[in-house]
Amino acid sequence: MKGFEERRRYPRFNTHLPVRFQLKESASKFGHTLSRDISEGGIRLILNEFLRPKTEVFLETIVLGRVILPKAAVVWSHRIPHSDNYQIGLEFLEMDRIERQKLKEYIDYKRGS
Repeated sequence: MKGFEERRRYPRFNTHLPVRFQLKESASKFGHTLSRDISEGGIRLILNEFLRPKTEVFLETIVLGRVILPKAAVVWSHRIPHSDNYQIGLEFLEMDRIERQKLKEYIDYKRGS
């Protein structure tokens, strides 16, 4: 049996940032949660509902004192065993250049911790 092969382009770091989210397809579907990990390419959240892959989501969180507002898409969604919650993996699709720089600074800070 071969060892686990990491397929992610960017390393992820455990972090618990408050995140506000809104589904692109429905302005009335929104909520708040905490991130579980983050990278330059995406974020993992815990939600109380299943989201289909490719569902587009608007996110809002604060990184190093700056609000970042990335648009993301669900890559995967798995139910957490013995729970009514789901782990949701999202890939960032669009992000302002300055916001992306703040995220990179945060990742570099976490990497050094």
